[in-house]
Amino acid sequence: MITFNLYAIPPMISFALIAGMGAFVYLRDPRSRLYRTFALSCLTLAWWLFGFINMYLSWDPARALAWSRLALYGVVFIPATMYHFILTLLNLKHPRRLTFLYIAGLATLPLGQTPLVYKAIRTGFWGFYPVAGPFYFLCPLTFVLAFVGTVLLVYRAWHKEHDIQRRRQLTYVLFAQACATPGIVDYLAKYGVPVYPFGYLDALGWIGWLMYAIVRHHLMDIRVIITRTGVLMVTYLIVLGGPFLLGWWGQPWLQVHLGSQWWLGPVGLSSILATMGPFTYAYLRRQSEQLLLHRLEEKEAEATYDALTGLLVRRALMSRAAAMLQRARVHHTPCSVLMLDLDHFKHANDTYGHLVGDAVLREVAARLTASLRTHDLAGRFGGEEFVFVLEGTARQQAVQIAERLCQLVARDPVQVNGHLLSQTISIGIATHPENGATFEALLAQADQALYAAKRAGRNRVRIAASTASTPESSHAAH
Repeated sequence: MITFNLYAIPPMISFALIAGMGAFVYLRDPRSRLYRTFALSCLTLAWWLFGFINMYLSWDPARALAWSRLALYGVVFIPATMYHFILTLLNLKHPRRLTFLYIAGLATLPLGQTPLVYKAIRTGFWGFYPVAGPFYFLCPLTFVLAFVGTVLLVYRAWHKEHDIQRRRQLTYVLFAQACATPGIVDYLAKYGVPVYPFGYLDALGWIGWLMYAIVRHHLMDIRVIITRTGVLMVTYLIVLGGPFLLGWWGQPWLQVHLGSQWWLGPVGLSSILATMGPFTYAYLRRQSEQLLLHRLEEKEAEATYDALTGLLVRRALMSRAAAMLQRARVHHTPCSVLMLDLDHFKHANDTYGHLVGDAVLREVAARLTASLRTHDLAGRFGGEEFVFVLEGTARQQAVQIAERLCQLVARDPVQVNGHLLSQTISIGIATHPENGATFEALLAQADQALYAAKRAGRNRVRIAASTASTPESSHAAH
């Protein structure tokens, strides 16, 4: 017999979200090793939660103990499957620790139905709770090894990551693992330590952070499309499922309080939820449409602007520059292309690390673009290469602008994490109509001029020759 226990509601929510998310990810691509390990970790968590939900709802100690021992089949493998998922996500291999965690789970498994793991059941925490046996120590030991280990692994990966999108994903994975780690209190409570076992809340926090990373930042390359049909299904799953669960699990409790009219509880809840359903659907639909619009804007921005410097990406620059050169040909106006490269940037990157190198790129890009006109184009063309397209700018004016940019970068060292780094740039210039009529032609000429500036000693400007192949010189920018 079961009795309705309010304490079981939060684990029910955690169970539904974890089981649903595990199934959703697995069905996206059952062949994916990453998706399978995530689904497996969700399965072990869901198994544990399902057993403990029914333990809290049990009426007699024997039934509660049976459910707690059934839940143990999930508990013993939670550390191994979680560690396995994180290793797969980070593309790492720690075979010894992973093997130990699985062996420890398998060793505990046959003892799960004996007093060696759960020796008894006691009353506590608004229901029944198991008491640890002599071999139960394997469970908290593997939990600490796995979860502390995953936090350290994710932090190290986050610290070394340079891609902004991937770094954001790892941030929320780190939050998820850190949120789950305090679940050790569940193990301590079984030893009689006077702590509240809020492990189900840690599980809810874990899946909550990962769901946010999946929906918002495409964790595991999963892109969730929220449609009106999906919103409608979720809304009425709640409307229909809530009363059903109340009638299924809460009937004994309802009979105590409502007697033979216990059915009024589920019917009344159904009426309330059905009334709220259309309003809930309208609200969720608006939110989903705003989210979709925001995603489209983000996707357009990602396809247009470089995440590190905020400059145009190569494809967007090529498209806009081609249009600008077309206008220049039609109106017979000049146009100049500047190709810039940071001098000795690889040496600074290798010496101080990629994070410092990224900060230098951001600072140099900010200085350069601050001195350009709003209608000029600025793009990041490669690792440390930038390209500027100056509309209505003739050769001599382009040289003056380029020399000013060289001086602007070289004048003040870049301050990054306590380091003062001197940085210079070299610039090659090609102009329309002297060096060509298309952006591709001007870009090739500017590239040759840039290499001439590099060969001449760097921190200087060179201009592509208008009639000969040898680039013309300008004053060195010292």
